[in-house]
Amino acid sequence: MEAKEKLLRKCGFLQNTYEEGQFWELVVDDDDERKRRICEAFGTDKELGVSGDDIDTLILQCDATLGNCVFYYDLNLFYMSPYEFFQCLETFQRS
Repeated sequence: MEAKEKLLRKCGFLQNTYEEGQFWELVVDDDDERKRRICEAFGTDKELGVSGDDIDTLILQCDATLGNCVFYYDLNLFYMSPYEFFQCLETFQRS
């Protein structure tokens, strides 16, 4: 298993299959501290990430090729380069 897949598993990502294909996903909807740490690692507006409880659902996703990376929270969708996405994940993992 390559290093990026190990990082995804270590962070809690699961592989899911949809009509559009296979995706690695991390869905956080009930852990405010984890939401806050992810928001901090991904550089969101500090006001959104301060308590975490003002975000209902947070999703990190990339496709099976580890491309097409997305950071999503409460109707805010941000497409990211794989390099930037995995840099943020490494920051999150260290926190």
